[in-house]
Amino acid sequence: MAKSKVTLNHVFKTIIWPRKKPILIGLFLIILSRLASLVLPGASQYLMDDVIINKDIEMLKTLLLWVIGAITIQAITSFY
Repeated sequence: MAKSKVTLNHVFKTIIWPRKKPILIGLFLIILSRLASLVLPGASQYLMDDVIINKDIEMLKTLLLWVIGAITIQAITSFY
């Protein structure tokens, strides 16, 4: 029995290319999730530098909305 060589080009044409739409959607969701995960460290900086020092309650409310939104986006993209 002869061994057949499997090339990357063959794998790409037979496995990846026919499923390009779900792969691209998954890649988009991964990127979106990673971008949302950057909100929490940035929010910590604003919390320490602006909200606590200036005792700005309105900024705190805005910051909480951003963090809740980012967590929601992460949860939804992780589910899909």
